[in-house]
Amino acid sequence: MPSGERLVPKDLLLRLFESTLFDMPLAIDYLFRSKEPGVLAYLGNRMFSFSDADVDFYLPQIVSMYVHHSDIADSLRPYLVQRGACASRRLVCSDTTDPS
Repeated sequence: MPSGERLVPKDLLLRLFESTLFDMPLAIDYLFRSKEPGVLAYLGNRMFSFSDADVDFYLPQIVSMYVHHSDIADSLRPYLVQRGACASRRLVCSDTTDPS
């Protein structure tokens, strides 16, 4: 980076979000602390890139934020709907629900 060029805080935040060091605990922290709609939307979409196992540990916090914080709920809804649909599909298609 040239010496006269400066990164604004949003650029630094995006670099953090896209780095390999960014993980689910940081995502939860930023979801809770950030009030900027763009940041919340990015984090909600970024959750799709984490493994289900990484997110599952934080599902109680995610659902709590969804229920109690309407500004965060809009960002979390697509992820929760998609995960719920996949879980329901697996349950319906599994052999364990067969009564015979």
